Amino acid sequence: MSGVVTDGPTPAKSSTLVVFPEDPAKRQYPSRYVQLTRSGADGTFRVDGLLDGSYFVGAVPDVSGDLQPEWMASMRPRATPFKISGTAVVSLSLTLIK
Repeated sequence: MSGVVTDGPTPAKSSTLVVFPEDPAKRQYPSRYVQLTRSGADGTFRVDGLLDGSYFVGAVPDVSGDLQPEWMASMRPRATPFKISGTAVVSLSLTLIK
């Protein structure tokens, strides 16, 4: 899965992307279902190694403290849903969540 994060009209450089599964029982970090990455200076990002399934991704300025299932649940309404299936390519355009 890859894509770009923007903050208004500009790329959101160095934002934190949190990928977490739709299934709350799988929201333990670290795992292959929950991943963190940062966007580059141009706002682009890439996440590899996710297992097949339904996910959410949120782009935030930073994640402070422990990444708990409760935090992911609070992010769900503002996060972008997507699915991983086989070798399908997923490309997303995200807006920074403040």
